[in-house]
Amino acid sequence: MRKMIGLMVCGMGLAVMGQTATPGGEGGKKVVVSEMKVENLQGFTFLHLKQTTTVQGMVEHLGKDVQAMTAVMKEKQISAHGPLVIVMHGVNADPEHSFEVEAGFKVEAGTVAPAGYAVQELGESKSAVVLYSGPLMQVREAYERLFAGLGGAGLTPTDEVREYLLYYEGVDSINNVAMAAVGVK
Repeated sequence: MRKMIGLMVCGMGLAVMGQTATPGGEGGKKVVVSEMKVENLQGFTFLHLKQTTTVQGMVEHLGKDVQAMTAVMKEKQISAHGPLVIVMHGVNADPEHSFEVEAGFKVEAGTVAPAGYAVQELGESKSAVVLYSGPLMQVREAYERLFAGLGGAGLTPTDEVREYLLYYEGVDSINNVAMAAVGVK
């Protein structure tokens, strides 16, 4: 089974499920990853930017691109109705592999996309989900737990991965919280 890599960029909110702590990171920082569970994630109207990129490209550009997007949203008086959502199609563990990424926010139905952005209905998704708390560059631990649980549960991943960044204090903060979700069949 292929491993997928996700990166979190910025966000808001907070949620916690049953969790276990694992050591990780520089200086013994703790990473917390919940047990995997299967959820039907609701669909919503999604204002986003779309790119073809690599994992390294996300690291280098996505944060700045999302900051620019939030500035445009403020200028156009478009309100986000939830955390930053990153949707990846076809991502895998190969750092040179190109894949599609859409990053944006839930918005009110009927929102008109500003120039350079798109609005679409992001459909409901049956997904295997874990919650992650810790430094952003250690999010791989969430995906390791997630993919380890798929085989044991008899689930097959689709090519869609979603990350919801629920709370953000800084790249190295142990208090960042995200939900990693892999579409499953």
